Amino acid sequence: MGRTIKINVANGIKLTEGLGIKQTKPGIPGYAVKARYEDKISRKTKRPAKEQYVVDRTDPKQTKIIHHVKEFNGREWISVHDHEDVKPAKRKRKRK
Repeated sequence: MGRTIKINVANGIKLTEGLGIKQTKPGIPGYAVKARYEDKISRKTKRPAKEQYVVDRTDPKQTKIIHHVKEFNGREWISVHDHEDVKPAKRKRKRK
């Protein structure tokens, strides 16, 4: 059974979307890939933004972190943050 929510709107609502993915893989404790994709509003510029954040642990020797943010300036999407990092893997051992 759903929940009823009543909203009074004066100037309209801007809906944003987001998608989160958690992928498991046999032999890897925790998540192999954890990703988040969001359409949102920038806190600083108040412009529409798209964010992508991915933690990829499929390689047993390293963890890859990807973070991209694009903002819409009225005509086109421009990249405001583009960061990729590779770190040595930290794996927890399975409990016996």
